[in-house]
Amino acid sequence: PIIPQPILTTEKLEIWWDIHIKTVPSVEHNRPDMVVWEKDNMTCNIIDVCVPLDENVPNQEKKKIDTYTQLAIGLARLYPDYQYKVIPIVLGATGLITKSLVKNMCELSFDNARIKQIIPKLQRKALIGTMRIMKSAMSMKK
Repeated sequence: PIIPQPILTTEKLEIWWDIHIKTVPSVEHNRPDMVVWEKDNMTCNIIDVCVPLDENVPNQEKKKIDTYTQLAIGLARLYPDYQYKVIPIVLGATGLITKSLVKNMCELSFDNARIKQIIPKLQRKALIGTMRIMKSAMSMKK
């Protein structure tokens, strides 16, 4: 798999991928999947992706928001000019999606046409991951 650079910077964006973020005071959960800084509109999106069992999707969405709110507060102390949002990207292990996934994708400035392209790809990736886990578990059983 292609592993992106930990920090990508362009004129309009800065993307931090899978790095520890230091804040004062330090927070326990300081390594979200992505942090996207939009320089034009001074917003920072803390994004974390999760693929739980289908029945846990709503709980995980709330848990991700609760988990990274302290990080958003810590970042706001360091960079007070930005507005902060925690955006969970959560879909079920069998591809279940909720209305909040679509809403969260809209928060990331994707238009409806692009969301309709992305969600089936996410569902396919979730199913492939679930299938790999099941194959691995079944091979251990032998």
